[in-house]
Amino acid sequence: MEKALKKDPELIYASEVFDSMSVLHLAAACPKAGGVDAVRWLLEKGIPWSAKDAKDRIPEDLARMMGNEESCKVLREWAVQKGAVAHIDDLN
Repeated sequence: MEKALKKDPELIYASEVFDSMSVLHLAAACPKAGGVDAVRWLLEKGIPWSAKDAKDRIPEDLARMMGNEESCKVLREWAVQKGAVAHIDDLN
């Protein structure tokens, strides 16, 4: 039996068919050029960059998996700006 997911009521979720991904997950995974614009817009609207789907992936994980380097960069820079993660250059 599948475990029940605890969902944030403030977050817009896609259909259960998409493993409880947020709209930011879907935008990050979008192979089209407009995906990065959607990622920026959703972040500015307050969609959490660190929301996890049913497989424990954050939107940046999906961007990386799909080869969306620009979306990956935007998501990483957002996380750094929020003080949630160190920038890779800061670790050297």
